[in-house]
Amino acid sequence: MGGPGFKTFFEKLEKLYGSWIEPQSYHLTIKEISKGPLLFQDLKIISKPMAHITGSIGYRIGFRDGKSITISGDTDYCQNIIDLAFETDLLILNAPSLMGKKWKAISLLHWLEEFIRIALQKKLLLTHLYPVCDQFDIVGQCKRIYQGDMILGEDLMRVII
Repeated sequence: MGGPGFKTFFEKLEKLYGSWIEPQSYHLTIKEISKGPLLFQDLKIISKPMAHITGSIGYRIGFRDGKSITISGDTDYCQNIIDLAFETDLLILNAPSLMGKKWKAISLLHWLEEFIRIALQKKLLLTHLYPVCDQFDIVGQCKRIYQGDMILGEDLMRVII
């Protein structure tokens, strides 16, 4: 799933990478969503635009048992991520890249402080960690503000909510 324009974006990736990104053991269906909830079996998926680039969206996935996961995607601090993440069981935030114009004037700690202020969830998972993030004690910095469960994401990680 992705925001409006994601299908076109993915088609361009396919042209660029060819068979390297083609599914080998499953069928891929791309669905663009932007407004209104999506109901899928026992899940309710809500999306809202994020403050990154046009078409960036975050998701809140609600389960029948009342638990929820919120996924930010790439975003700056914005009201929509606050709304999606309010009292969620697991908040998955993309940690920033400190490379590029956007982050030169903003420290990692400042960025994390802004997001952690919405941390009313039970568990926080930071993902999309660029190599430059290894230069920082991300968990230590976050723990000064947020005392809840915190995890640094790893490839193929499984998390129980």
